[in-house]
Amino acid sequence: MATSYVFKEVTNQLTNGNTVTAVLDAVIRYNDKIYFTTVAGGYCYLVEVDKQGNYRELQLFKNDYDPAYGEDDDHGVPSIVWIEEGKKILAVGGSHTIYTPKKWAVVDIENWSIVASGDFGSVWLGNTVLVKTADGKISLIVVYEPNGARNIRWYEFDPSNNTWTDKGLVTNAESRTVWLAGYNVDNGNVLITIAKPGGYGPFALVQFDPNTKKFYDVNGNELTLPFDHSALFEVERMYAYIVNGYVYAGLYDFDNNVLYLKKYDLSHNELASKELCSQANGANTAYLYTSSALLYFDGKLWVIYRANDNKTTIAIVDLDTLDLTVMYKSSSNDIVFWPVPERYMNGAFVWHNTLDTSGQDNWAIEASSDHITYIVFIDPEQPSFKITSYPTSISGKPSETKTISVTIENQGSSDGDCTVRIKDHNGNVVASQQQTIGAGQSYTFNLTISLPSSVGSYTWSIEAYNTDTGSV
Repeated sequence: MATSYVFKEVTNQLTNGNTVTAVLDAVIRYNDKIYFTTVAGGYCYLVEVDKQGNYRELQLFKNDYDPAYGEDDDHGVPSIVWIEEGKKILAVGGSHTIYTPKKWAVVDIENWSIVASGDFGSVWLGNTVLVKTADGKISLIVVYEPNGARNIRWYEFDPSNNTWTDKGLVTNAESRTVWLAGYNVDNGNVLITIAKPGGYGPFALVQFDPNTKKFYDVNGNELTLPFDHSALFEVERMYAYIVNGYVYAGLYDFDNNVLYLKKYDLSHNELASKELCSQANGANTAYLYTSSALLYFDGKLWVIYRANDNKTTIAIVDLDTLDLTVMYKSSSNDIVFWPVPERYMNGAFVWHNTLDTSGQDNWAIEASSDHITYIVFIDPEQPSFKITSYPTSISGKPSETKTISVTIENQGSSDGDCTVRIKDHNGNVVASQQQTIGAGQSYTFNLTISLPSSVGSYTWSIEAYNTDTGSV
């Protein structure tokens, strides 16, 4: 685990001129690129952004919206999941209850194109959670609203033939929303929050095992489908993690307008509490309610929140005391809105920074153009080596001694040790040398080799081994 980190901040707008208006639960990272979805101009888009701020978007499908919200109704923002990491994504969204159909598309990332698509017809489907299971299939956990009666239903997608199977009801009690909350870090289970009957929170915290494809309560007891979630472990915010047998979750105190981070045992006894933010500068209550999220990355629990100084703040959480080590603060006083953590614990947050919330309603702000979407990549501070100069050919007599010069540049964010290795045509290391290279610096290695003893043409290789990361 690293002790220091590099934060790379980029911003994004769609090239058709529309500001990204919503990013709710659809953020995944692959190497140095972030993928998320949004709605703009009555359509749903998949957006790719890299660390240099380069981006592209792909129109997925129409956003069938509630006229009361307008064509950029964020209820239609698709959820996404990797079918094959770095190659194919499944997106599901584009509807709002009676404004159907809920749609799906398979995207080929390499060719940046849709290779399969369809919809769920006239059935009312709400918020979605997508989970890839061990057999390569995708589970869709979704709000199901036949004739307005809301439950949670389970569908399964088979990427081998692009077909869906209805797996039946998950809950038999009313629920208005469902979220991908986080993970049980101890066993790899996905944590899902299901709104308890009668509102859009508080939530029941449920485990879904991607290996067994079964649901469990927080104590590991299997839940027989459909189950009554009304009495299960309760959390007040959408995001939660289980680490070392304890539950970490947010709580919003509506009476006093204070946002907290809480630690509970599995019997729901509160063990620690940390205030993240209280009402600041007359900010609207709803902004505090939607201004925090959790992420587990690099063996640490991270929280993003709007601090009392009105700056977007990212901190590492002490798992015992909930004390915060602030790692990042935004340079401006813009206020974080709907922060979304990267869903595979790969280290990134995406959020809206809203310019002015004082006295304004958050839903109205969300649909306006006075905010922009920020993406922050979180990476351990470490060296990164690249070979920038080397001889492409060498000639000489059999067994002759030669000196090979190889220049290595450290393009990473910290000093580190690099070992240059020269391998012969049989893959044997015939020369090696190690050197510490400063961040942003270069060093030329001079290595002595003996040419093969027989006349001929041979292909040898040079590699730069990063001793800090254990990679070439």
